[in-house]
Amino acid sequence: NVIPPKRYYALKHFSTLSGKGFIRVSHNYLESDLHITTFLHPKENQLVMHVFNSGDQSIPMTLEIPYNTFEILRYKTDNNLDFNNSEVDVIDNHRFIETDFTPNSISSFVFNLSSVPNILLYKAQAIPPR
Repeated sequence: NVIPPKRYYALKHFSTLSGKGFIRVSHNYLESDLHITTFLHPKENQLVMHVFNSGDQSIPMTLEIPYNTFEILRYKTDNNLDFNNSEVDVIDNHRFIETDFTPNSISSFVFNLSSVPNILLYKAQAIPPR
């Protein structure tokens, strides 16, 4: 349950970050109190993941970073924050983000992607240096 005064900010995550034309994509994560939905920008240059913790406990989670990510933004609404924006450091060759989701909160991660297709970046990562 989202705290009633916070409903506006929770809806703002969806209307502002993954609006008209975005395509919903699937993902794999099973946690009873975490509700996750992910959208791809029509130009395929941005991936937006919304994570809602409906429980009364913080939940840790590891997020995998897409290969062609050059910037990650996090927007968070909880008991103390209203659509707070922060940048997440993208470190070369680090593919995961460790984070916690506070009780009754929503976090949205915006992965800004380069125009190089995922498969090309994956193959480039697998080639050993000479």
